[in-house]
Amino acid sequence: MELNQRTGGAEGEDHLVLLASGVQYWNEWRRQNPEMRPALRRAVMRDGLLAKASLWGADLRGADLSGSNLLRADLREADLTGANLDHVDLFCADLTRAKLTGAVLTHAELLEACLKEARLRKANLEGAYLRMAGLQGADLREGGLRRADLFQADLAGADLRGADLWTADLREASLVGADLRQVNLMRADLTDADLTEANLKEAREATLEQLVRVKTLYRCRLDAEWMEQIEARAPWLLEEPKPEEDEQKEEDDVEADEVGGEAEGSTEDEEGG
Repeated sequence: MELNQRTGGAEGEDHLVLLASGVQYWNEWRRQNPEMRPALRRAVMRDGLLAKASLWGADLRGADLSGSNLLRADLREADLTGANLDHVDLFCADLTRAKLTGAVLTHAELLEACLKEARLRKANLEGAYLRMAGLQGADLREGGLRRADLFQADLAGADLRGADLWTADLREASLVGADLRQVNLMRADLTDADLTEANLKEAREATLEQLVRVKTLYRCRLDAEWMEQIEARAPWLLEEPKPEEDEQKEEDDVEADEVGGEAEGSTEDEEGG
């Protein structure tokens, strides 16, 4: 791991030395000094082995953590404004309410990471792996999410105004109540995405073929042109979706009818023989 403190003063250098002593030692120090806020501003920690590190509330503004292993790290409310997190492993990391404005997260591993209410305005998440990540209420305004993998991600209530979602994978994602005004949806995959009460006004580069593949558009705010086309092509998407248990019951009833019909037909054949 490359370690260096570009600025930050003596306290920051001390904290960097403590962190370099190993995650176990660092976490114990944090447990004993909960009132201390780690001063790691502009620290260089490339390729760091920081899995499960306790970095909640840390000042990591402008830090270079590129290539680091932060698997399951605790980064709640940490300030990572402008930080370099390129190719960082943040699998299952907790970034709840973290500040990531303008941060670079290109090709970052964020599988099942928690980014609830995180501030990601103008963050670069191109090619980031965000499958099943929790982004509820996150601020992603003007964020770069080109080629991002958001399969089954939870973006309920997220603010995505002006975000770039070119070729992003949003299959089965929850966008309930999300603000998608002026987003770029060119070639984005919205198959089975839940857009209940989402705002798609002025969305750019969207196509009818994309929209008819979603799970639901119930109470979704759409431009008048799109609303007319959806009503003509797939009006059921605008209706209130049935509870999953009701859908399962209908499927079970259909299967039961089919089995019953086959059995009846078999009995008639035997009698006829």
